[in-house]
Amino acid sequence: MKRTIKDQPTTNDLPNLIKVAEQGDAEAQYQLARMYNKGEGVTRDYGQAVAWCRKAAEQGHEEAQYNLAEMYREGKGVTRDYEAAYGWYARSAAHAQGNVVATLSLDELEKKLTPEQIARVQKMLSEQAKDAPKTP
Repeated sequence: MKRTIKDQPTTNDLPNLIKVAEQGDAEAQYQLARMYNKGEGVTRDYGQAVAWCRKAAEQGHEEAQYNLAEMYREGKGVTRDYEAAYGWYARSAAHAQGNVVATLSLDELEKKLTPEQIARVQKMLSEQAKDAPKTP
């Protein structure tokens, strides 16, 4: 059976995974972030996990968006930032199938943010949506 990037990568796959991730493949970037976050096949490195996760999240990868939100919420590899976490949870929750866990996390974070902070993040998300390229 042929393996795909979506399969759990192994240490043997690492050189190829890095190459594909560097070429901009969001799934490869997410898998690499996951490996660095958990220390699977590589030395645990939260900074690398955040960097690769952000690349995938910025391309719209739902799981990466959720995990990046978690990193901001927990202060893992980044300074704890509830506003940034809220923004990434919102992006993850906005996918067509809707990420239920992200939606629940949004509700929980709303208790930690002021209405002004929430409005600021929602305004930023709205502006980003306007600037996003339209798909045919």
